[in-house]
Amino acid sequence: MKKYLRYLLSLSPSALLHLAVIRATGKEYLVSGSCKGCGQCCERINLRNDAGWIRHEHQFQAMFNRLPGYRRFSISGLDKYGYLQFTCSKFKNGYGCTDYANRSDICKRYPNESLFLQGGQLVEGCGYVIRTGTPFARHLTAAIKKRRNGV
Repeated sequence: MKKYLRYLLSLSPSALLHLAVIRATGKEYLVSGSCKGCGQCCERINLRNDAGWIRHEHQFQAMFNRLPGYRRFSISGLDKYGYLQFTCSKFKNGYGCTDYANRSDICKRYPNESLFLQGGQLVEGCGYVIRTGTPFARHLTAAIKKRRNGV
């Protein structure tokens, strides 16, 4: 719960509003598809710490010192919102991730809702698709409940 609260506090006001609207309608971000191994997300990735998306090198250095697994990333530029972008040293064209078993949490969770709440998008040609909708499990639970109630 504490971690989720920190996550919510790291979001911009517009992202919080968007999330509230989605949740109020009973919807969630739904991810489908699979990775095509193109590596575009490994070459232009945004990282976040407990305070939100990283904008300054000193924030990255603090995270780098605290979480050694992030040593695989190096600063490669800025995105259109002024957030630092990073490149992963473990991605090799034609081979994919050369350290897949030890990849970072951000790689394991890609893509997730925080990317979209902060205005990000999937890279063109990505094998994943993300949309808002009602999860199947929620539909199934409602159908079972109706059946039990004889509706």
